[in-house]
Amino acid sequence: MVPLHWRGQARSVAFARQDTHLRAESSQLCGFIPMIGIVSTGEQTGTITDNVDLCWDADQNIAPAALHEMFTGPRPPRGPAPPSSPTSRLTTSGCG
Repeated sequence: MVPLHWRGQARSVAFARQDTHLRAESSQLCGFIPMIGIVSTGEQTGTITDNVDLCWDADQNIAPAALHEMFTGPRPPRGPAPPSSPTSRLTTSGCG
């Protein structure tokens, strides 16, 4: 699970490994508060692309440049789309 921020919203995204890549399995709106301890090592920030920045704790060995291709390289092939029907997107609210 990773905290991600985009378009001003914080989301918790759970990923699962699928063959050679990660696939998002769920996403929830949430809030994150940076943890600050006694030692002022703080949080590090690095730019991955023009639109993507990554924040991590100073004690983690993160190389933002190594993640650049993940955002700029070719996308992995998608599997077949799940079957759907015209009513599969309808939901009921339970109100009567």
